[in-house]
Amino acid sequence: MRLLARLRAILFLSLVFGSVMTIGFVTIVVSAILHKPILMRRLSWGYCRIIFPLFGIQVIVEGFEKLERDKRYVFASNHQSFLDIMLMMGWLRFPAFLAKHEIRSWPWFGWAMSQMGCVFVDRNNRRDRIDTARRVREALRLGNDFCIFPEGTRSADGSLHSFQSGVFHLATGEKTLLAPVVIDGTGEILNKHGFRMYPGTIRLAILDPIDLAQETWDHKDLAREVQRMVAAQLDSWRDSTALCAPSAGD
Repeated sequence: MRLLARLRAILFLSLVFGSVMTIGFVTIVVSAILHKPILMRRLSWGYCRIIFPLFGIQVIVEGFEKLERDKRYVFASNHQSFLDIMLMMGWLRFPAFLAKHEIRSWPWFGWAMSQMGCVFVDRNNRRDRIDTARRVREALRLGNDFCIFPEGTRSADGSLHSFQSGVFHLATGEKTLLAPVVIDGTGEILNKHGFRMYPGTIRLAILDPIDLAQETWDHKDLAREVQRMVAAQLDSWRDSTALCAPSAGD
C-alpha cells in the first residue's frame, strides 16, 4: 500500500510538472504575447478538473452561490497540501496567489507564476511588504480575485495553525470583500511530509464573505475572526464524520 501510494505520488507530480514545462510553457508564452491570461486560466482549470478524478480524487464544494459574479474577492484559506493551489485553480474562480519571494528566482516557475498574476513577498522586508500590498490592490482593481494562506505554510497533520495577521493588511487596506475558505482532505491525500498520495475526497467550503467596505476591522481582529470561522467549519465536518463512523463493537 505504501509503495503504491509512493508510485502514485511520483506519477501525479511528474504529470503536473511535466505538463507545466511543456503544454504550460507554450500556453503561458502565447497568453503573454496576446495579453490574454484567460487562455492560460482556462487550460489550467480544465487540467485540474481532469487530473484529480484520474487519481481517484473527488471534490465537494459548498457555498459557491455566496460569491457574486461581478465582484472581486480576497480568499483567506487554511492550507494542508500542495493540492490546495490546484484546488483553488480548478474550483474557485482561479485566483492569483501570494507566494514566497524565493519562488520568484526559480527557473521558469517564477516567471510562469508572475504571468499568472501571483505576487511575491519577502516577509522579512518591511519595504517589500508595503509594495506587495500595492500590487495586490492593483490585481483586485484589474478584476482578479486573490488568495492568501494566513497560516503561512502547509499543516503537516491537518490541524489549524494560528493565522498570521500581517497578510490581512492586504484586505483591510483595500476595503474589499473577504471570503473565508475552508479546505479539508488534501493533507490526507498528499501530505507535506511523506512522499505518498492516496485516493480520497476533498471538501471545500466558501463561508459568508465579510464586506470590509461596510465594516471597520483591525487586521489582528480580522485574522482572529476568520480563523474562528474556519475552525468552526472544520470542527463541524470532523464531528459529523466521527458520528457517522462505525463503533468498534459494530
